[in-house]
Formats: sequence, structure tokens, C-alpha cells
Amino acid sequence: MNPPTVTVAIPTYNGEKTIEKAILSALNQSWPNKEILVINNGSTDKTAEIIERFRGAVLHVFFKEKIGRAKARNEALQRANGHWIQWLDHDDYLEPNKIKNHFSLTTQLDAIDVFYSPIIAVSPEGKEKYVPSAKTMHKPLLSLWFSSELPQTGGYLWKKESAIKIGGWRDDAPLFDDYELVGRAIQSNLRFSLTPIPGAYWNYRNKPMPHAQALDFINQKKKCMDRMVQWLIQTGRMDPELQIEIGKAYFLIARWLAKEGKIEEAVALERKQKAVGLFYVDGSWRYNVSYSLFGFFATEKIQSLFRLR
Repeated sequence: MNPPTVTVAIPTYNGEKTIEKAILSALNQSWPNKEILVINNGSTDKTAEIIERFRGAVLHVFFKEKIGRAKARNEALQRANGHWIQWLDHDDYLEPNKIKNHFSLTTQLDAIDVFYSPIIAVSPEGKEKYVPSAKTMHKPLLSLWFSSELPQTGGYLWKKESAIKIGGWRDDAPLFDDYELVGRAIQSNLRFSLTPIPGAYWNYRNKPMPHAQALDFINQKKKCMDRMVQWLIQTGRMDPELQIEIGKAYFLIARWLAKEGKIEEAVALERKQKAVGLFYVDGSWRYNVSYSLFGFFATEKIQSLFRLR
């Protein structure tokens, strides 16, 4: 049986500073059967010029107008010749054996829809951490999903037909597009397989978001979580351990809302989720003591005083 072909799909918009490293990491994959597909999403800098240096080794699809990230990824999904697809953002890169490591741990490819592996998250200062960490890596998939400990886009390898089956990428949660996609895959009963070897690097930014973007960020994650909770209840898949993880996730959402000045919304969320057993306070011991004595509203007011210092 011939090794399956893998398409490494790289959407890019104005990626002149990083696109070369991303392409080289795809070309340097030790897996022999691969194609590299770059979707140039209306770049106006030197991105196209850099991609053209790899003419013959890389398929370059150039859109003159920006079509958006979800559409660019779906364009790659439709054009890919591979049986499997490895998405890679233009400012990230892969370990040389990333694809090979997935396939080397199993011969039962028919029984798998999505491989996932830890990523190495790199801060602007160059500090590295694994996501998920070695400590949490083997936790159930849904627990990792609710705690946002699943890897970013590059940490997955998708069977093409399975990604198409669930409708590909959507842009209704653009700040959480990979989170939303994986959530939909779980709800569609796709079969996931863990490869416990880190395979991709994710360069993340840790600067504060503008207020409006932060609220979008919060609401998009909450929207994804609400859908998942509804699905869990409807399908009878809720269990006590998972309830705690969900409760922690809603606690974090409430705290984010309070931090952004939406204390009334935060309190309303706390009350709603607490009433259904899906709110779990997971703060420092000082926070937990304050919460038990004074409640959420007062505790967050106290926290806001410390933030203003």
C-alpha cells in the first residue's frame, strides 16, 4: 500500500516576514508523499515574490482580493490533492517529522479522522511551552477543549474527506476558528488520535487586546461553549468530571467579562451557570476565600481595585 499523500496548506496574507520559514518547514517534511499548497489571500507586500522563489515545488494560488481566512482555508481544502491535509499558518512552522510521527504510530488509518499532537507555543520573548502540557496531554479530548488546552491549527492532521464532511472552516467565530472547527468535529463524532510528540511551533502574541476585540473574543468562545454544552445534554454525554471542566471554563468567561467592565453580565452568567451546576470557582486561595465570604460581585470589585494599581 502506497503511503497516503498529504497536502500542507498554508494560507497567507502579507506574510513576507515569515512565509519562507513556513514553506521550508513544509518542504522539509520527512514524509515522502506531500504537496505544498499556498493560498495567497490578497497580499499587498512581497509575499507573492517570496512564494514564487519556490516555483515548481509549491503550488501558489493568488487571490487579488482578500477573501478571508476561513475561505482561504476552504479553498485549500477543495484544491488539495492529498488524502490528508495539514494546515499551517504563515507565521508558524513544523518539525521535520511532524507528519511522519502521526502515521508511524498506527496502521489503522481508516479508523482515524483527525490526528492531534502538542504544539510548542513560543512567546514574543522566545519562551516555549507545550500545549497541551505533558501533565494534561492524556486528559479526555472534551476536557482539553473546554480548558482551551488543545493545540492550535498546526497541531492537527485532518483526513480531507472528514474535514469536508463537517463543512470545513467557518467564519462565525474568527478569533476561535480552530476551536470552533474541532468542537464541530467532536459533535460530528469524528475519531481523534493523539500523537504525543510535539510537531508544530506556534508564535503567539501576549499583548492586551483592545476592549472591543476582547469582548468579541469572550463572546465567540462563549458561543462555542454554549453549543457544546447543549449537544452534551441532548446526547446524554455529560458526566461529573466534565461538569467541573465546563464550570471552570464559564468561571473564566465571567472573570474576563468583569475585567472588561461588564460586571453585570458577568454576575448574570455566574448565576445562570451556577443554577445548572456548571460554574466552578478556580481562582487563587485568596480569591476562593473572598468568593465564599462575599460572592462573585464583591470579589470582582476587589480584584478591579488591585488591577487599577
